[in-house]
Amino acid sequence: MRFHLFEFTDLAWAPEFLKFHIAEIIEQIDQGSPTLDVGIDKLEVELAKKGEKNVIELCAGSGRTLIRYLKNAFADGRLNKLKVTDYFPQVAEYRQLAQKYHFVDAVDAPVDARQVPDNLKGARVIVRGFHHFQPHDAKAILKSAYDKREVIAIFETPERSAKWILFISLIPSFILALVMTARIRPFRWHHFLFTYLIPIIPLMFCWDNVVSGLRAYTPAELKDMVSDMNDPNYSWDIGVLANKDPKNAIKNIYYLIGAPRAAS
Repeated sequence: MRFHLFEFTDLAWAPEFLKFHIAEIIEQIDQGSPTLDVGIDKLEVELAKKGEKNVIELCAGSGRTLIRYLKNAFADGRLNKLKVTDYFPQVAEYRQLAQKYHFVDAVDAPVDARQVPDNLKGARVIVRGFHHFQPHDAKAILKSAYDKREVIAIFETPERSAKWILFISLIPSFILALVMTARIRPFRWHHFLFTYLIPIIPLMFCWDNVVSGLRAYTPAELKDMVSDMNDPNYSWDIGVLANKDPKNAIKNIYYLIGAPRAAS
């Protein structure tokens, strides 16, 4: 059974610097892990098949995830532009990324993944953000892409299982927050204060990881969401990919890709 409890990073009143700190912890974990690699490989194959060179990252958070994984594809011309968006955009951060990377367009205005503006054209990608949405909102995200006949790709690592909650989200998440914070650069005063003296960040990170597992959608639930979106000219691919590193605690990547079928 799915439980949609709150996550701190979803709360409008939660301080932005704390939410950004959690995003930085996730980035540090990603840098040392191949967890998302298999999902990104599949995304690149699908974009090449569809001839789509522009990507819109929805629910982008800090905005760095797809930059890290796709920068080579942008550098060699396989992809063209990456538009970084969020409902709560970190405008200053996005602008810095746009200055640093020629292929990044910073979108300052809030973007609702359920109603992506018509002027944002390209493949819509959500990485580890889909579980944040209630079922009716999650379906609206998929239907929006389907109605516009745009590519949409969802990649999720949380898993609704006892293993995720007990062996990945509880004590390990708390310890990871302590270890990864020490690696963040530049190191800021609030990193030390709210991680080591008053461990608010480890507790927030631990709670959000537990709730992510409780909120996660199963492949069967994803298939049910799109069961009435059955245009023969639009395809849905939903499944599970094995982590490239069999020793990694996160064993699987859950994915959904919707795309117009190529003309025969």
